[in-house]
Amino acid sequence: MGRNHSGKNAIESIEKSFKVGFKNINMDIIYNTAVDSRKLLEKDINIALYLPINHISAYSLTIEDNTLFSDRGEKSFENLEDTEWLFNKISQKFEQYEISNFGNESKHNLGYWQGDNYLGIGSGAVGFWENHRIYPHRDVAKYIANPIDFQIEKLSENDLRFEKLFLGFRSKVGVFKNILSDNEIKIANMLVQENILKFIENRYINKNYLIADELALRIFKEK
Repeated sequence: MGRNHSGKNAIESIEKSFKVGFKNINMDIIYNTAVDSRKLLEKDINIALYLPINHISAYSLTIEDNTLFSDRGEKSFENLEDTEWLFNKISQKFEQYEISNFGNESKHNLGYWQGDNYLGIGSGAVGFWENHRIYPHRDVAKYIANPIDFQIEKLSENDLRFEKLFLGFRSKVGVFKNILSDNEIKIANMLVQENILKFIENRYINKNYLIADELALRIFKEK
């Protein structure tokens, strides 16, 4: 993958972190690469599950434009069956609470998905306050020169509602019934009857995070 560290370095870093007293340790893994196979993924996951960690973040490789990968002609290799297999494998030890996250629930992550306010500190670190998204300079030198020079995007009511649907269906947070219109509730109730959603404590909970985007688009109607 072109990273500066090796697999051995990663394992040693985790073991040393645990040895000096860190109790909450996360491991990031990337899948859907050109070299992936179930045999290789199973080997990696078996190693991860025996390490002293309590959280795994699993991210599908995405090739962005104007990056080293795209310049080399690399491609993503999305395979839904392999992704489901991988998630089931990780879930044998760590409960999945969001499309990419397993294990002890991160308050940091849950804050994003529940629409909490947060401050972004550093170049490119986006912040959110009520109905505004704050974008500082992505250029490090410009950020250092003036860290309070940023752009502000005001989000509409529809923008915020769609984000609550999109993020809620990606995670155990779910979508509260009271933010939906009557027509959206009809669609959501139909999905409950079809055993795609669960309805618990006034929230619609997604049973398959991999279809979160499709669910949000199917239910959401602009007011």
